[in-house]
Formats: sequence, structure tokens, C-alpha cells
Amino acid sequence: MARVRTGNPNGRHKKLPPAKLPDPAKVAAKSTKSRASKRDITDIWTPEFEENLLECLRQGASVNDVIESHNISRRTIYSRIRSDEEWKERWEEAIKIGDDAIRDEIRRRAMNGVLEPVYHEGEVVGHKRKYSDILLMFLAKSRMPEFRENNHEHNHTFNFEGIAERFAARIAAIAATREARVLIDESDE
Repeated sequence: MARVRTGNPNGRHKKLPPAKLPDPAKVAAKSTKSRASKRDITDIWTPEFEENLLECLRQGASVNDVIESHNISRRTIYSRIRSDEEWKERWEEAIKIGDDAIRDEIRRRAMNGVLEPVYHEGEVVGHKRKYSDILLMFLAKSRMPEFRENNHEHNHTFNFEGIAERFAARIAAIAATREARVLIDESDE
């Protein structure tokens, strides 16, 4: 048995059994099985199938959503993109349209809000409009440079002119306030 340091403060080591490696035959069978679960793309890649993939992207679905919902592999999609320039352009255009759809939804939720049901004793009695301040801030940051965190202009200049006079006037005001309090306290006694 191997001795492995466990970080125990009293310095004792815990004995661990030797590592068990997976059976190579089971690993090979599992990887073959996972490949077989994906469709043979030559049988299903039709113009309708292509259009369905692209429409999902246009509606804002992620690439993961598309490959999972159509039971195809990421490798298949990107292999097609590398081999077919026209398909690549259509794919990229669909992603841009999907990004615009997401931007529209962000704007709608931030500016127009969404209606949420109001419940009383388990029954819907009305609706209230809920706005998203966080989405509005992201929208502002994307459109207006002054809301971006890395866009601060730091002006480290300081006007020292007349500082002694301003400081003396502030000290005099504080002292006058304290004297006034002392006079008030003495008159209360």
C-alpha cells in the first residue's frame, strides 16, 4: 500500500489502497456505444434538416442545444463548417440573428419588464410587472462607454491653491460649533 500525505496536522499519513484503473475493454465498449448513439449524419443531412438546425440558432439556441436536440456530434457540425464555405456563412449568419434575438429579449425584460402572477391563498389574483435592473445595466454597458468599468478616466490633479485658507475656515467652523455646544450645555445646568 502506498502512503499518501493527507495534510493531517499531526503528521500522520493515511494508508490508501492502490489505484484501480478502469478495464480497457469496458472503456472501448463505452466509447463505441456513445458514438453509435449519435445518428449517422449521411442518412439525415437533408436541406430540411439543415434549415431546422439553422432555425434553432436563429431563435437564440446555443450550439450545445442544437447538437443535443438533433442528436448529432459537435465534430460533425464543425467538420461540415470547415468543409463547406456556403454552410459556414449560413451558420455564422444564423448565430448573428440568434444573438440579436437574445439582445432583443434582454432589452424587453429590462425596459418593458415581464408580467408575474400575484397569488393570494393559492389563487392568481392579478399580475405585476417586474423589471430587471441587472439586464438594464448590462444593456447600458454594451451601448454606453461611460457605464463600462474599464473606461474610467482618472484625474489625479488637485487644486492646492487656497487650501490653507479653506482648511483654516473649516477648523474655525468646527471650533465655533463646539463652543456653541459648550455654551448650550452650561446654560442647561
